[in-house]
Amino acid sequence: MKKKTLTLLVFSCSLLTSFAQTAKEEIYADILKSGSNYMAYQAPTKALTKAPKGYEPFYMSHYGRHGSRWLINENDYTSVIRVFRRANELGKLTPLGKEALAKLERFIPTTKGRLGELSDIGEQQHHGIGRRMTENFPEIFSGKDAEVDARSTVVVRCILSMTAECEELTAFNPQMKMHNDVSESYQYYLNHNFSQRLKDASRDRGSIVDEYKKKYTSTSSPTCRVMEMVRTCGTSSPPKSATTSGKSSTSTGISVMRQPHKQVASCSSIRLTCSTTS
Repeated sequence: MKKKTLTLLVFSCSLLTSFAQTAKEEIYADILKSGSNYMAYQAPTKALTKAPKGYEPFYMSHYGRHGSRWLINENDYTSVIRVFRRANELGKLTPLGKEALAKLERFIPTTKGRLGELSDIGEQQHHGIGRRMTENFPEIFSGKDAEVDARSTVVVRCILSMTAECEELTAFNPQMKMHNDVSESYQYYLNHNFSQRLKDASRDRGSIVDEYKKKYTSTSSPTCRVMEMVRTCGTSSPPKSATTSGKSSTSTGISVMRQPHKQVASCSSIRLTCSTTS
């Protein structure tokens, strides 16, 4: 009995070890994850749990964020290219660095007038969400009695995200009763004001940022080793005008999908919450 127990414990530990994965390993396996919270939303791949026998879906409520957007602050784009341009003037760029600069020079003009707007990828993300809704729960969106009530905040990227989803729903069922609405009167619950809470939570942010800057800007840091591919670290400090600080801003979009309760025996209500990252 003791021998069997020991074998089971060893096997269990080996399973935990084999499935453990560090952040570094995850990033190497999927380079997109190096973007952290700037990584574009990826469509889910896991299979959904089947409804219990005798039950079928009849209602869906979806609360979603807008799709991937262009960055909000112009400095988020220009600060990067300023560093590359200055490094190029000092003769510090490697061939890979010069290639990156050339791509940035072509890309930067396309950002003009686009700050904060929904990107093509963001539109595709919401088309995908709407399409998966109809593929996974066709019962909810079928028939001439199906209804959808979709609402959005007043931000354009959110309105377009809602539109992309609804286009997929009406493509699945042209007879569907579709209602879209955008209004300031919805803001109090679609985009609740958390500014004071965020201010309180960020009170000590300055010291934390300074600590991490010191840790990750040394010549031996992983960040510097990456930068060695485009410039030489530790030989020349960039001018003060080239230093950068990253900022991000978020905003919430909404779509609420509804269908009246169907008179079906043994029904279950399904509530789904979906979100995308910008």
